[in-house]
Amino acid sequence: DVPGPMGRTVTDVAVLLSVMTGVDENDPETTNAAELAGMDFTQFLNTESLANLRVGLPIWNDEAFEAFFSDTGIEDADAQAEVRVSYEAQIAEQMDIGAALEQAGLTVVEIPATSLPGRVDIVPALTHGYQVAINQFLTDLGMDAPVASLEAMVAFNKEDLENRAPYGQDHLEASQASDLTAEEFDQMVASNQQTAREGIGGLLALYDVDVVVSDLGQLYAPAGYPALTVPSGYAEDGTPQNVVFVGGYLSEPQLLAVGFAFEQATKARVAPDLDATLQLIESIEQE
Repeated sequence: DVPGPMGRTVTDVAVLLSVMTGVDENDPETTNAAELAGMDFTQFLNTESLANLRVGLPIWNDEAFEAFFSDTGIEDADAQAEVRVSYEAQIAEQMDIGAALEQAGLTVVEIPATSLPGRVDIVPALTHGYQVAINQFLTDLGMDAPVASLEAMVAFNKEDLENRAPYGQDHLEASQASDLTAEEFDQMVASNQQTAREGIGGLLALYDVDVVVSDLGQLYAPAGYPALTVPSGYAEDGTPQNVVFVGGYLSEPQLLAVGFAFEQATKARVAPDLDATLQLIESIEQE
């Protein structure tokens, strides 16, 4: 749900990002990021780029547990012990990530999990923002647009909902129903951005780190900050797992350097067995 390049490897992403950056007169934000326009991001995929980089690793350590017990009023020793046990698997996973980063040559700084900034409710802005963006997009297309507006899109789908929107179109309808004024929407976006940037910026400054190993509740999205997702392994049932790295404004070079180092240290991704997948699909279709 967040725009950006997707690839099999961090190198893929760096190559894609290198040709995707630029300044667009229709997108003012690209002017603010002009210093990254035309940059070859593959230059950061090396150990030299890791020099002086500090990575924050949120973890449930003693400081985090004490803060949690204080906030929740849990004083019973047995109850506290149960809480600690419930986090053992998560702690082990984070420690493994930290060990891989240190193996790659990075400085890892523990951040108490309770120190992470709170979430921002971005749903109202996201819902209305889609209406604004899609209507502008269709207007820009002019006569080339297959429909003229989000309202027309919703109506078109309703004519044959089973085939055109078999899983429903709740998001589209909610967006169309949003009645925020342009001023209210702009104020909401600005407020969300300020809160998110203060939260992430404060965390990075407090622990003097460049990158954080956490999606921060997707706080980076309203902040307009970059994030990088890298495969980290597989669950027992085969479900792919991942690590998310978040940095400050225009921190793509640092994120790619850290992500590449983690990728090379873990080699976690396993190429899918396409033949087996095709056989599975065929067997399901024959049932």
